[in-house]
Amino acid sequence: KLNDPSRALLGEAQEQWIVDQLTASQQARATWAVFGNQVLMARIQLPRRDKLSPITQAAIDKAWPDFSAGMALQVQGLPPALDSWNGYPAQRSRFYRMLEESDANVIVMTGDSHAAWANELWSDDGRTRVGDEFGVSSVTSLSLADARVQSPDIDYVKLMTLAGGEVKWTEPHKRGFT
Repeated sequence: KLNDPSRALLGEAQEQWIVDQLTASQQARATWAVFGNQVLMARIQLPRRDKLSPITQAAIDKAWPDFSAGMALQVQGLPPALDSWNGYPAQRSRFYRMLEESDANVIVMTGDSHAAWANELWSDDGRTRVGDEFGVSSVTSLSLADARVQSPDIDYVKLMTLAGGEVKWTEPHKRGFT
């Protein structure tokens, strides 16, 4: 069901509106096309266990068992954060193709992750950067890293940026910072 192309965060009318707006933006020679977005769009991945030190593996198992479970599920083909665009890969691919075909300079501004993010959005074949995403942190709410990571042996930022995917930077600990 994960890869079912009919699963969608956006409806057909919204997709068409985006295509129309991108076309109008390009015709107006706009420098940027900025999209407000509700949840992280980038391909978020967790690190592979075999790439972690034994100390880090043990610390994650003890302090953050659901992160461990997520790493195990990812090996089976189930990405983390299914309530983000990771849960809608077919629609994300369509959206990225729209961005690529528009040739616009796209910035996606995203909320609802309780952390700050800088992500590069790449076409499915990995050849074309179709945009950049900036995720804004919460003002007061804790991030998952704040709530779960209590061990100095767990470097959350390193875990998320070295795992692959489109994450280039994240800051889960400072509030109101982007």
